[in-house]
Amino acid sequence: MKDKVSYWTIRRKAQSTVQSWSSSITDEYVHDDVDEPLIRTESPVLPHGVLCVNAATHADEMNECGSVARPHVQFSRSLMKRDTTEYISVLDYYEEGGQNIHWFSDSEDMIECNATENLRDQIAIWSISEKVTDTAVDKLLKLLKPHHPDLPVTSRTLKNTGYQVADIVNIAGGEYVHFGILNGMRRFENEILASFVDVIDYHINVDGLPLFRSSGTQLWPILGKINGLRCPFMIGVFCGQHKPSNVNDFLNRFIEEAMVLKTSGFTLQGIPFRAQPVCFICDAPARALLKKTKSHTGYYGCDRCVEKGEYVEGRVTFPQLTADKRTDILFANAVYEDHQLCRSPLIDLGFGMVSGFVLDYMHLVCLGVVRRLLHFWLRGALTVRLSARSVSLISHKLISMRGSVPSEFARKPRALTELEYWKASELRQFLLYSGMVVLKDQKMDKKLYDHFVCLSVIMHILLSPHAHTPESLFVQLL
Repeated sequence: MKDKVSYWTIRRKAQSTVQSWSSSITDEYVHDDVDEPLIRTESPVLPHGVLCVNAATHADEMNECGSVARPHVQFSRSLMKRDTTEYISVLDYYEEGGQNIHWFSDSEDMIECNATENLRDQIAIWSISEKVTDTAVDKLLKLLKPHHPDLPVTSRTLKNTGYQVADIVNIAGGEYVHFGILNGMRRFENEILASFVDVIDYHINVDGLPLFRSSGTQLWPILGKINGLRCPFMIGVFCGQHKPSNVNDFLNRFIEEAMVLKTSGFTLQGIPFRAQPVCFICDAPARALLKKTKSHTGYYGCDRCVEKGEYVEGRVTFPQLTADKRTDILFANAVYEDHQLCRSPLIDLGFGMVSGFVLDYMHLVCLGVVRRLLHFWLRGALTVRLSARSVSLISHKLISMRGSVPSEFARKPRALTELEYWKASELRQFLLYSGMVVLKDQKMDKKLYDHFVCLSVIMHILLSPHAHTPESLFVQLL
């Protein structure tokens, strides 16, 4: 079977044939009452080479002309409207050998283009609705490309996602990009409208994390989370070889936008809202950086009281429990000279610099007290250290519980020999759930076990959303 000739080859052959044929027509084949020739050579030629024919051409003229046409060319009476005044003549071309080549026209070309556009839109909608990865979409487009040449090659072009060049500025010894508080909140527009509130409270988290083990490059992101919602959003991010050297520059754009949203507000679907930060959630080094206070290892490093620490066995401790508490007003007035290094730019936001920085139990209890207790039991003094047999039995019990741990827990228990790799969620699980069980029958000092049980009960009460005053008093007694 003979291969099909391409569309453009047929057009060129048809145009050449029509022009050579029209020049050989004599006057004897044209009726006397026809004022215009069958084909007007001065008529405009379409972009693809098809000649325009006057709409007044009669059917008998076309039939008569068809009788003298050359053997392999015929004119079809199929005329299609172009705008309102011109028509496009469609040629049905037969090559020598009797092969029938289907009719081609500009309208068919447009249909093919529209079909490709529809396929492109359908693939884009399908990939988004079914959450298909970009890699899978790229492979699909690669398979379809030989059959549909007009399709793009990558999913980024397919979805018209592209990318916008980030506004990177050099500040505080590194590079900073500000994405915006409002831009992050617009992602939760439906949830905000359904909350029926006028003021949106949101939390802020600032923390540093290393990018590579072989390099000192660090990221310091500023994250936000609307109160009542689970998903956070990115506000800004700093990247450098060390932490931001100038906190004022680091927080400048965040503070400016936060003050505008708090005073002037914004609108969503015509409804006015205001937004205000209610607390900062940071670990101890990040708190000291943002508040511009002394480190938590300093003598006046306590965020909650004015007590001076005592240096005991290589560490600073705060044994007194009756010292005066710090207040937001005195902190804003920079009264605590022993504690504050200089004035923090966050004071301009107007929220409590003492009460607004919460003390999260993940860093203080899970990664702090619980990990320190386990280190004492494994490598501490002989008076508190567990025997190797006890450590082995505890590890065996923890591993045997892996098959019984429900799916609500993010991680399965691991042996104590892998303590250095335990995450905060594993330490939390040991404190609140598995610790009292695996330590119950071990040969350890009863005071150590009772001390751990008291800590577990206290955290159960404090973490309960239904804790009341009697429970709080019981915690103080413990």
